[in-house]
Amino acid sequence: MNNAYVRMPLYTDIWTRISKWQNKHGVSNAQLAADLRVTEKTLKIYDKSAHHLTLEKIDNLLTAENISLSDLMSERVRTSITRHEKYFVWGAHQKKTISEK
Repeated sequence: MNNAYVRMPLYTDIWTRISKWQNKHGVSNAQLAADLRVTEKTLKIYDKSAHHLTLEKIDNLLTAENISLSDLMSERVRTSITRHEKYFVWGAHQKKTISEK
């Protein structure tokens, strides 16, 4: 089986979403480092490879900014592992309730 999909490691996906969230909300590197409880130098290391990003650091950010993991991760989610890229927004795929049928 040969398809063009290359799997992105979870830590890379999470770090990418943290970076997008940071840019969207205008959070400085100093503030992000403080929220994660790391140094600004560590942020540069995460930009190269975030494989040392721990759940503790992610939890520190979520707690400091009072956001949930789903808030961070729910912008757009890749649903296809084929060459055709399809995206959906969380909640849009949920079944209709009995009153909507």
